[in-house]
Amino acid sequence: MESTEFLPVSREPESQGSDWATVNPTVHEGNLKSHSGYVKNIDMKIGEDGNLYLAAIRQQSGFTSGIITYKSTNRGVSWLYVYGVNYPSSYIGNISLLVESRSNSYRDSTRLIIFHNLSSSQFMDNASINFLSVRANGTAVKSGTIANPSSGNEFSNLCAVSDGAFYQTATYFGVVFMESTNNLQSKVNMRYFRTIDWGTTWTNATIQTNYNDFCPSVDYKDGSSDSIYIAVERRFDATNSQIRIVATPFSPAASFYTYFITSDNERVYKNPCLAIKQNNPVDSMIVTCTRDSRALMHYSTNGGIDWTSDITLGSFSGYNTSFTYCSSTPTGAEPFTAIWLSSDGDSLSSTRGSTGNIGTSIKYKINAQDCFPHTSPVCATISALNGSQGIAAYAGSIAGITPYNVYSNQEGIKIFHTKLLLEGFYDPQTNQMRRGDTVTAILRSPASPHTAYDTAKGFVDPVDFGCSFVFTRVKSGSCYIDIRHRNSIQTWTTSNPFVAFTNSDSVSFNFTLSYSSAYGYNQVKVDNSPARFAFFTGDVNQDGTVDATDMSEIDNDSYYFASGYVDSDLNGDDFADASDFAIADNNAAKFISKVTP
Repeated sequence: MESTEFLPVSREPESQGSDWATVNPTVHEGNLKSHSGYVKNIDMKIGEDGNLYLAAIRQQSGFTSGIITYKSTNRGVSWLYVYGVNYPSSYIGNISLLVESRSNSYRDSTRLIIFHNLSSSQFMDNASINFLSVRANGTAVKSGTIANPSSGNEFSNLCAVSDGAFYQTATYFGVVFMESTNNLQSKVNMRYFRTIDWGTTWTNATIQTNYNDFCPSVDYKDGSSDSIYIAVERRFDATNSQIRIVATPFSPAASFYTYFITSDNERVYKNPCLAIKQNNPVDSMIVTCTRDSRALMHYSTNGGIDWTSDITLGSFSGYNTSFTYCSSTPTGAEPFTAIWLSSDGDSLSSTRGSTGNIGTSIKYKINAQDCFPHTSPVCATISALNGSQGIAAYAGSIAGITPYNVYSNQEGIKIFHTKLLLEGFYDPQTNQMRRGDTVTAILRSPASPHTAYDTAKGFVDPVDFGCSFVFTRVKSGSCYIDIRHRNSIQTWTTSNPFVAFTNSDSVSFNFTLSYSSAYGYNQVKVDNSPARFAFFTGDVNQDGTVDATDMSEIDNDSYYFASGYVDSDLNGDDFADASDFAIADNNAAKFISKVTP
């Protein structure tokens, strides 16, 4: 048995940096609503449309509650308002968000379903369970009450679940919640409601474990007999609460089986969070929680049958933890992300990995703003071409007393700032380009076959030649950047040195200074004073070479007096004519072509 002497007052933060951004975007600006004992005030999910969605409980004038929703189409770089609703005479304690699609072929079929408990009392007495459903474009709103408690009781501690990881057109979803006395001291029973018609009708079951089970965290387990696993905080007395998993059929039924995750009856385990890797057959799952204010993880590698318990997540900051949260993705070598929040709101830390190494992986402090210590942060895990990446959201704080604003942070968001010139567009008389234009950057592995990890677009400024690309799937380390323009030769960054994203949100690179800035010295000098270098122009058909086929396209467009934004306009004057043909003819005579590793 471990010693209980591990609650120091002082605490060192986790390492800061890595692939997490140092600037945290604001998702929502304004007061949030928080009630004592109700900690699920924000939630975030990844939709099948690839977008991120977030819901939060906001405070209205008069201190009543409302629900506000947002989405991000760029992995959390920026957020857009979706829909909001006010409850002018009611209060919301907890929310739980699902994002489901009727069909991935129809983007507007994606819906946000926000389960919440609702009460006319600021103490949440007699709270009912309700749902709000809205399309991702903020239309076709649907809402209703799912259930009301018995007199003197309230519904709380809710958590949503669906089989949407495996199904689209026949997605089923539901919510598990506790019925307890109004003072939240004694559980009456656990309830499970599910719909198979998008909330028109509901079936339900009462799961009576005969124990004081609170704080359910639910996930779907696919199999020959589909089920849901419910991690609960089983309270025996003030000094002994344990983590159990209650497994019950996905189709609501009173039957269940209990898995014992922890066994130290002299400890207080609290606020479990369950993440099941959504593959079939299920091979791994984790539960994070606190134990006497310490951040811990428990895991199973055989579908929940056997468990390894009490793996420490944090180092110093892990000894002073208020909440943990975890998430997973079905693929990759590091499918799990875990986060934990210090009880003073100073540090939100993160680690990612597999069941066998997540507790020993490097931890990072990921919050740039102070956190509200009484609201649980949330995270999601996204599969990326070069592995998995975590995204987190948390409630900000005013003096640790008032929850204010919601912020997000994410791994892999890096900005590549560059300066580049396009040969035909550059005018040495003005020392500027005749026009700016859109270019595409491809981030590639430094090792053969130079896998493309991410793609981004940017616009080259005609005056200062600056162009920035926001990548969303970057891991720290060296890489090539492959730049494409509609009528220029594909040009790569040099390997001496490589572009390196290391503990920084951005990197700067200047192609215009030297031949050697491009891989294989594949640039042309376009100005002597100041000395400037540019990408070769003339590859109209983008086959990697300037040759007769390109000149033929220019000649044809010139014959028909093509004008405007056409690829055969090599000098940016909005006309295809002899001046463009001359540029291509000159480069074809030099056998100009792409040079790649």
